[in-house]
Amino acid sequence: MYVSDRENLNPANLHVRDQGAAACTSTETAPFRTQSEASIYTRSLSVADEHSSLASDMRQYDLLFCILLGLSIAHAATMSWRNTYGCYAHGGNVAFNTSYCWDSGVVPSAGDTAIISLGTTSYGVEIDTNVSLSQLTVDGSHVTISSGETNISSITLINEAQLFYQTDSSSSSSIFISGGSSLVPLNSRLSVSQLTFSNASLYIAMHETFDLYCHSVAVQGSGLSISSSTKARTQLGWHFDSMSINGDIVDSASISHYYSPRSSFAVLTMSNTSVSPLTLWNTASYVTFDTVNVTVRSPVNLLASSITFSPNSTLTMNSTSFSLASINASSADVTLSSVTFNVADTEPYFENERVFIQANNIQNIRRVTVNQNTLIDKQCQGPPVIINSYGKVLILVIRRYEPPPISNFQIGKTNDKVYHGSFTRISDPCIRLLPSESYTFYNEQGSSQNVSFSGATPLVEFKITVPVPYGIDTYRLSYNYTNRDGRSYNANTYTDFLCNASNAGDKILSCPSHKLNRMQWSALNVDFSLDE
Repeated sequence: MYVSDRENLNPANLHVRDQGAAACTSTETAPFRTQSEASIYTRSLSVADEHSSLASDMRQYDLLFCILLGLSIAHAATMSWRNTYGCYAHGGNVAFNTSYCWDSGVVPSAGDTAIISLGTTSYGVEIDTNVSLSQLTVDGSHVTISSGETNISSITLINEAQLFYQTDSSSSSSIFISGGSSLVPLNSRLSVSQLTFSNASLYIAMHETFDLYCHSVAVQGSGLSISSSTKARTQLGWHFDSMSINGDIVDSASISHYYSPRSSFAVLTMSNTSVSPLTLWNTASYVTFDTVNVTVRSPVNLLASSITFSPNSTLTMNSTSFSLASINASSADVTLSSVTFNVADTEPYFENERVFIQANNIQNIRRVTVNQNTLIDKQCQGPPVIINSYGKVLILVIRRYEPPPISNFQIGKTNDKVYHGSFTRISDPCIRLLPSESYTFYNEQGSSQNVSFSGATPLVEFKITVPVPYGIDTYRLSYNYTNRDGRSYNANTYTDFLCNASNAGDKILSCPSHKLNRMQWSALNVDFSLDE
């Protein structure tokens, strides 16, 4: 039986091996009854010995795995910078890879969390080598990253920390900036994985043009302050896949913001959970959205001189009963392209003029779409009306749904010399008449009578019991109906009728003598020759 050197180091294997050797030796002198019995016994020992060796191999592999796992777990450590002699400087930076300056005595590496809290901003720490970390936390300190090959999964800045980037790329990093901390890119472009600003600053004052590339950007909480040069308007390019703005953005001076996608298309969402509206930019800033779908979900104040949506960009405004989307850009000239209003609750806009967009000037609207997200069938929804008031205010009004008017309303005299009215009842799937369906007939003098009928016949005829004056009068038929939204309305339809001697009714309802009223009716151009 073969036993490796590694197995020889295992006392259990040595023990088994000795037992096997002794047994094999004893086969020569053991008092077996036959040679066959001795042979069987010898083979049995040999098989048992091989099984023992295999079990030993498995145990050693398990042990090796546990050792490696333990080393791996022990290696994922949290290490803090030591503020001790040799680990600080009077100005400038100390190298990140100075092992003596870490409380572990070794430089943090892959899987580790590094915490830098210097307690001062008089000097900083510089990462100028290819460092791999799971997490880097910078607490009230200055850190500079000058190596473009770093692999830091997550970076957190707190308590007025500053992170300087002297490289174009940190594409694997997700950066969270809060507590008055700042991101300071020293080159004219920077590429990272994710950026979250909350009570944070972006300092680009040394650049005339700066481009930021990021999969996703979030502005939340107390928002973002952008420090730029006051000598000239800084060109700031935001290149992203998605951007969420739930906090104010304040420009220190005039900035030209250019929002565009990293790849084919980008989505930007503005919403606010606080009571006050979002406030973005500066009244001297310029804003352009190029191939970006901008969605507004709450009131926002856009402080800019110019806001432009390129032809391949869209503006979508989502309103609910809890949050009415609106844009106040009174200082800006706004150029729109495609605008969509999604209204989840029509009540605020129902028969009310609600302002969606207010600007110094609104121009170039190519298409406006209104979606009423209600349970009412689209064919039964009240028509939306978009009003562009003086080119400055974009207003949405939702009118009530109106069914087709009653048709064939007319007046005539039957053989019984009595005037009758008739009409065809309305039939519309979007309305329902009141349970006690009723109609009221009026003459021009205000006299009225109820119209009663029975059955489901569409054509209704009724006897007129109010006076039908001589000459041309307008008669009204009034009825009530209820829309699918539960609102009740009154509607009217009208008809004109000429009463003269040839069609006068009986003595109760006949036209009054025209001779007594010729002066009155002549203004209506009535031809009185019919009864001469």
